[in-house]
Amino acid sequence: MTETELRKIVLQSFYDMRHLGHPFQWCEVPDDKFPPVESFSQLARICSDLAEENLVEWNQVEGGMGEAVGGIGQIKGRGVRIIEGKEPLPGIMTLIDNSVKIVGSPAAIVQVGNNNNASVSMPQIDQSIFELRNLVGKASASDLEKEEAISALERVYQLAQKPKSAEVSKKAKEKLELIRSTIGIASDLGEIAAHYITLLGEFFAK
Repeated sequence: MTETELRKIVLQSFYDMRHLGHPFQWCEVPDDKFPPVESFSQLARICSDLAEENLVEWNQVEGGMGEAVGGIGQIKGRGVRIIEGKEPLPGIMTLIDNSVKIVGSPAAIVQVGNNNNASVSMPQIDQSIFELRNLVGKASASDLEKEEAISALERVYQLAQKPKSAEVSKKAKEKLELIRSTIGIASDLGEIAAHYITLLGEFFAK
């Protein structure tokens, strides 16, 4: 899939999620609306491209080494008009299919929150869940096992919003173990996943 096609899909995702009526993070986007990007850095780069064309607002959150770990964004009026076929396409969006019409509610904002004080930040949690979701999709597990792992990731995200406690930490550990086993510890994917699972474990251990 080309970058041009991905830009269309990302803009469509911004538009599709307007019905929530409240801020959301990319890790909350349903699988059927989630852009098929390879990494969060690619997603952030595409959001920046869309912002340059005045299609969305995008304020990137960067980690200590300047890498994209999150961002705050919102679709703009021009982006809405383009998706609805009411305005000519910019150069970077020439592959958008204007026959697609989507009815949405007021725009929602993509943002990263921080409800816990810890050395592992919420943007890092967001990125870790994003990467693990992709790895689960590539795992050799059954479809049912993958569904359970995705649900576990969603639960981990919810637990990260709660005040720290022994019960929260225990529940998070159980979900992380399920995710680890689904991806496969001994596989190449497992080696990649280990970094993100360890990071999430550190967050709940604080």
